[in-house]
Amino acid sequence: MPARASNGRWIVQYEVLGDDSGGQVAVPTHFFKVIMGEQSGRIAIGAFIMPNKPIPPDIALEKFTVELATVESASGLHFFERLRAAGSRGGVLQKGLCSDTQCVLPPGYHEAKARAKL
Repeated sequence: MPARASNGRWIVQYEVLGDDSGGQVAVPTHFFKVIMGEQSGRIAIGAFIMPNKPIPPDIALEKFTVELATVESASGLHFFERLRAAGSRGGVLQKGLCSDTQCVLPPGYHEAKARAKL
């Protein structure tokens, strides 16, 4: 994600994997997830930006919740345009995903991830 440098300008820094022979790949510092759910005609949308590093089990996923517009601005993508157009005409009720459900990892997620590394 962009950060403000000491000179006031915005910069992006990231790790690069590979060697000097041109096979280098940039490693993203963050990743995003956008989720849409529907139940009984009600639509809920959740947007998250998370660091590309291990997240301790005691950190709630809701800590990474952002506005959908934030993900769209950072990624250059546009999500659910038709759905939002219908909602602006009163045809669809949109709520935040985490206000309708618990935004948590499933039970055993961290244990399973640790076993996969063995």
